[in-house]
Amino acid sequence: MTVVLDTRTNAGIRLEPNFSIPLWRELLWPWERFTSLFSLTTWGFGVPRGDGSAVVLVPGFMGTDFYLTPMYWWLWAIGYTPVMSGIGLNAKCLKSLCDQLTETVREAFKKSGRRVTLIGHSLGGTIALLVALANPDMVEQVILLASPIRPRNGAIQVNPITVGIAKVVRTLRSGKGLYPDCLTPSCHCLALITPEVLSRSPVTTTFVYTEEDGIVNWRNTRPDGQSNVVRVKGRHLVLPFNPQVCRTIAEILHGNKIAERAVA
Repeated sequence: MTVVLDTRTNAGIRLEPNFSIPLWRELLWPWERFTSLFSLTTWGFGVPRGDGSAVVLVPGFMGTDFYLTPMYWWLWAIGYTPVMSGIGLNAKCLKSLCDQLTETVREAFKKSGRRVTLIGHSLGGTIALLVALANPDMVEQVILLASPIRPRNGAIQVNPITVGIAKVVRTLRSGKGLYPDCLTPSCHCLALITPEVLSRSPVTTTFVYTEEDGIVNWRNTRPDGQSNVVRVKGRHLVLPFNPQVCRTIAEILHGNKIAERAVA
């Protein structure tokens, strides 16, 4: 099943620059990544063991599967069957990315014989959720790591530098898997899931966010009216390697219920 885009019900992708988002915090990501290596959780110790089910990983904007390699091997170490998204560089038309991810999900579903879990970082989580909503027969659940969700009657607020990067990408990749209207108010892809859509979702979704986010306004990554919400401490860029995030993922995959809470 390919993703069906309904331009009548979606206002399109709206990125609004917000100068109050502290991008400087993201400059500390190397230190945070380094310190995470000293956590036993990062190495797969002290977390619930897996049952071999398939888990598909989806990279964020301007990222590839490569940077999610540590999470891939971490999932394997704790007993799951990790699968890379296969979407290449996340800087293409969102519909195209969704169609590619759907094929990966279908293959993982066929090989495992059961529904799969999707874990997406940043924009990758938004794409993962769209694919899950279109294919609930193949997707068990979705875990979003600082993924932007458009608020009611509003735009997604991001750091101005991120808006600038999106404009440059549109210019350089126009006609190469990305079109002039991509990532603009004129883009009508359904990749911006609204709270109204989430309220009707048949797929269990968990939102992991950090108030220290230096890329996206953290309020846009924690939609109202959702019970499966987890707040962690950390930077947007390194959430896939964050020990708190890893423990949360292990608990969710093991079937533990996650009510709205903060992870110390």
